[in-house]
Amino acid sequence: MSNDNWSLFNPPNIPILRCELGEDAVEHIWECIDASNEKVNHALAGNISESFLIDDIDSKFWDDHLSLSCESYLSEYRDMMTTSRNPFNDDNITKMYLKDFWVNYQKETNFNPLHQHSGVLSFVIWMKIPTEWEEQYELPISK
Repeated sequence: MSNDNWSLFNPPNIPILRCELGEDAVEHIWECIDASNEKVNHALAGNISESFLIDDIDSKFWDDHLSLSCESYLSEYRDMMTTSRNPFNDDNITKMYLKDFWVNYQKETNFNPLHQHSGVLSFVIWMKIPTEWEEQYELPISK
């Protein structure tokens, strides 16, 4: 994954990057998901049906897809990171790594509330989306 694949969104606090992963990354993530078996619902925010810890087998996702983007983002946007919860304030960051990686299985009425992560950066990958936002918007729980 390179910077060429990024789309940039600028909310008022920090930029958000959006990109598409290549087929090899998606296949690797599915392999990691299929091998996952350690439930972590108790450690995560939200009302989620199931959550499992994922092992990035051979660090392939980090090494081949995530590290370059994270390092580029850190280099470009570090000066914008000024909140006390964000470790970008520490100029001694010398090496980043993938700390926690998990999969959520969500059903129609599941949700994730506003919450914070403890790492330098966070990301979300939607692997399977069974509906469109317009359908979800019309659900009674959304109204």
